[in-house]
Amino acid sequence: MLNETPRPPHDSRNNPASRAAEEERVLVLRMRSDTGAQSHDSRNTWLRAVGAKEAGDVCGRCGLALAAEDTAWRVRERVARGQVVSTNVCRECAPERAREPEPFTYEGRRVVLYEPEPCEVCGRPVVWLYRPDWRLHSCCSDRCSARRYNRPRDVASAQAREKVCGVCGEAFTASRADAKTCSAKCKQKAYRQRRTAPDVVPKTETDKGEIRKKIKRLAARAARRRRWEEDVMMTAHQQGVQLTEEQWDRVEEVGGQIERLEMEVEELRDAL
Repeated sequence: MLNETPRPPHDSRNNPASRAAEEERVLVLRMRSDTGAQSHDSRNTWLRAVGAKEAGDVCGRCGLALAAEDTAWRVRERVARGQVVSTNVCRECAPERAREPEPFTYEGRRVVLYEPEPCEVCGRPVVWLYRPDWRLHSCCSDRCSARRYNRPRDVASAQAREKVCGVCGEAFTASRADAKTCSAKCKQKAYRQRRTAPDVVPKTETDKGEIRKKIKRLAARAARRRRWEEDVMMTAHQQGVQLTEEQWDRVEEVGGQIERLEMEVEELRDAL
């Protein structure tokens, strides 16, 4: 048996190739860590700028809270991956040329750039550092812009909810646009009046159309009950069995419903 000389333990530090591979691996890991940190910072910058644009109560650069009377400077902020976002900034983060604008004369009149304009919704002073062609209104944030856009609809909806109760005649603000009574008491009273009120001859074609629809519904309901009654009687005759007392009661009840429906249909037809 041959005597084998034991090998020394493997040490990568003594191998130039292994040492170079280890250094390359550490460099790649470090680059990945730096890239991740930059991406995280870019995302935070983007979130801060977009949040200031939507709410309008913070600075999109430093995150400082803005009071209701503080001026907001509307600027274009470059964020992650070259994206440009319109956002609000505070006075300290605004460009120096906009903080203290110098007036000048143009065609014989005095012009001041970057003059504050009040927000059309909340009244906050806004300084626009850029003038997009599509901007027709001055709003400090997306929230105020949405409120200004929905204002005509809200006004019309509020006016539609100002009603007069059809029972007691009192003015009230309804929670729904189709409300007709001011309270549950008046609603119940109106229901009882409808149930006991005599039929009124229609005076317009719209009323006639509504009555024709009601006649059609009542006639269809009576026809369904009559078919059910005929099916029950036919089934009992074919099977040669007698109806029980409960079944006879049900048949008589349905027969009474059919008579009432037919009478109501005749009354509506006479009203036409």
